[in-house]
Amino acid sequence: MPIPVRSILTRTDDLLLDAGRIRWSVAERIRWGNEAMGAILIRRPSAFARRSVHALQAGTYQTLPAGGALFLDLVRNIGPDGVTPGRPVRRTDRQLLDDADPNWHRIKAKAEIKQYTFDDRLPTVFYVYPPAIAGANVELIDAALPADVAEDDEAGSFQIGAEYMEPVVNYVAYRANCKDSEFANGQIAGAYYQAFEAALGGQSVAQVNASPNQPTTSV
Repeated sequence: MPIPVRSILTRTDDLLLDAGRIRWSVAERIRWGNEAMGAILIRRPSAFARRSVHALQAGTYQTLPAGGALFLDLVRNIGPDGVTPGRPVRRTDRQLLDDADPNWHRIKAKAEIKQYTFDDRLPTVFYVYPPAIAGANVELIDAALPADVAEDDEAGSFQIGAEYMEPVVNYVAYRANCKDSEFANGQIAGAYYQAFEAALGGQSVAQVNASPNQPTTSV
């Protein structure tokens, strides 16, 4: 469920002691809320994870669908109808492929992908083996930033789960106290930034502990 802009404004009214929104305007707070989305994506890509049936381009080199900011996983092949599940795709190390066959980028293209490799330094790029036939379908998971909320859209919503309310509020309060004005306070800003980081860290631990992949949570 998205977070209404009005909820962020109301909560920061209280924290900043600025119910009239005179010291820190609505436009500024919405802009900082938009910034918070990017800060959260870096720390918690799962907040913006999406699943799609993605048509590959010809060859080994691949890029994410429109709007993709970070590659997360390539799950399986999907049939030409975009629905029929196919063979799983396994992650591998590029050096292993290079050592096994230095010419693997030039071998015959196929519709079924067996493996993929990913370099953390290129977050929107991945490679597939064997080279893909143009249009071959795979099930892809990536993270994509939502569109910014317009700075005058008080009725809008930040497209992130409601469980991220606290980090977004703390980020906006942090940015407000960093503003170069007579009301800025570096010490308070630092405290809000630490609260932002701590909230995300606490959520990360809780998410790991609750994961069905953990032996202690399995039935």
